[in-house]
Parts: sequence; C-alpha cells; structure tokens
Amino acid sequence: MMVSLVQTLLRFAALLIASSVQAIELHAVPIPAKSPRLLGMSMDDEGFIWLGSTHRRIYRYDPRTASTEEIPLPFDASTSQCICVGSKVYLLGQTHPKLIIYDRVARSFSEAAYPSAKPDVWYGTEAIAGRYLYLFDRGTAGVIKWDTHTDTGTAIRYPYKTLLPSGGRYVAADGAVWCIVWDYSRGLYEPVGIARLEVQSDRFTGFFPFPKDTANASLRSRGDPETTLFYPYSLKGQLVPFDWKEQRWCAPLVVPEFGRRFGFIGLATLH
Repeated sequence: MMVSLVQTLLRFAALLIASSVQAIELHAVPIPAKSPRLLGMSMDDEGFIWLGSTHRRIYRYDPRTASTEEIPLPFDASTSQCICVGSKVYLLGQTHPKLIIYDRVARSFSEAAYPSAKPDVWYGTEAIAGRYLYLFDRGTAGVIKWDTHTDTGTAIRYPYKTLLPSGGRYVAADGAVWCIVWDYSRGLYEPVGIARLEVQSDRFTGFFPFPKDTANASLRSRGDPETTLFYPYSLKGQLVPFDWKEQRWCAPLVVPEFGRRFGFIGLATLH
C-alpha cells in the first residue's frame, strides 16, 4: 500500500557510548515523499541525500530545507541502494541485468554491464580511494570491484563453500572490506558468517562463522570500539559485535523495546 511519508517517520538509530553508559536514541525525520519503502541512501558532494525505493523511483532529499525531488527511472527496476561518486549516482537494481548510473549534473541515465552471468546486486560499499566500489552480487559473481573512472567491473573469486556475500563495509584502518553472508531463503535473515576481503590484493583472507548461540557465556565482552563492528541479528533484537583486530565475536547488545516498538533490525546497522 502506498503510504504518505509526510505522516510516516524515517527513523535513524544512533548508538551512543559514553564510558560505561550505553543508550539508543531515536531521531524522527519527516520525509515529504510517497513510497511504500525507501531504501539505501548516500550523500553527494553538495550535501543532498539520494534514496532508493521499491517502485521505479529515486529521491533527492535536501536536509537543509526538508524538500524532496522524485526522479522516475526509465527502467523497470527497484533501487536497493544509491551510491554517490562525484557527479554520478550508482543505482543498485537487484536483479536488473545492468548497473544503472545517473548523472546528476546532466540529469541523464545510462547503464553498464556487470561481469556476471546472472546479477543480483542489492548492496555495495561507498567509494574507496574516491574511485572503487565493491558491489555484492548474490547471483553469480560474489563480489564485483567497480572502477568508477572507466565504469567497468571485475569479479573477485569467492573461495568459501557458503552462500555468496550479500553486503559489506570497508574498514579503512584494516585495509579490508568485511563481507556479510546471510541466508534470506526463508525470509528470516539468518546470519551465516563474515569474510575478510583485503583491498590491496583483492583476495579473501578468512571466513568467520556467526556464533550459533549468541547467549553463550563463552563470548567475551566487547573490546575496543575503534576495532569493533556490529552486525544485526534482525529477528532476535540483537546487535552482535565482531572485533576485527582480534578476529573474534563478542557478547551481543540487546536492543531495547524490540518486539514492542519494532520487530526488525536492518542489515545496514553502522557503529
């Protein structure tokens, strides 16, 4: 059902850590757009925020004026994530066979071929070194390194006998993209594990299975916040930390009011 987001709140959860006190605050931002679902966002060099959606539209939101521009796609595709690089906005279209590129200055669309026989691309990293995107193809390629200067991509071999990665984030201090492997087949967003992709060599250097029992007392407490990533256990109301420096899982954070105010934690949880 199409619902007006003038009345609906787009919510951002901010994790605040101060000494031993931890709290989650909810910030409500009204968005004047009509959409059944707004998806992955990115900010361009001028401060505009670009949002994807499920219904052949993208949106440019100005946080300074709270105004929104709706831009129809010339393709039959949804947009799971927008990624801004220079004057271009890359639109990840899930099973759409090509990468959609919007030139925000020329206000024109183009497409570029993936190095994948059957692409299914939902998520990617922001630009690394101002140039390279790592796109996650759960169809056939696994991980695609995309050069935004030439708009060409190279598939990186995924060596582990698991499902293919579906998302990930770049950790500059580690020089690596930490890829997530999640099972969506039953609609339960079940975590399988994470894999480390070294950016300098573009090769995988380790796979770390998700703990089967996050309540296990053997999981140690969290270490240094600067070396800790948080992964959502979407339907259990937990954020499960992983210390990338020590390469170990830690005891989970229980998100307050899960099951009362909300029932799902999305995959793009950042710390």
